[in-house]
Amino acid sequence: MSTTSPLPWRDISYLKSGTPSQQRAYRAMTELGILDGLAAFSPILVATVCLDIDTAASDLDIICHAPQLETFSSVATALYGSCPGFLLRASGRGATV
Repeated sequence: MSTTSPLPWRDISYLKSGTPSQQRAYRAMTELGILDGLAAFSPILVATVCLDIDTAASDLDIICHAPQLETFSSVATALYGSCPGFLLRASGRGATV
């Protein structure tokens, strides 16, 4: 019987002991509480840092399931709107970036 999570990609704890950039990503995400703050939207980190193929210009991409984009926008803005560089915009394809 397996004791692993059925959705292991949702657990970013492996980044804690990864490369220096993975460790920085882990610290940034946990300090901001992103996965907890956006939990209602099933956030998943899908960035190049996960695969150790990131560059100095790489960012941390997080995808969420948000059928109600207005609700997502309100929550994200309330939680992170005061962060430097925060920008939220509609992509025009039924998504918010």
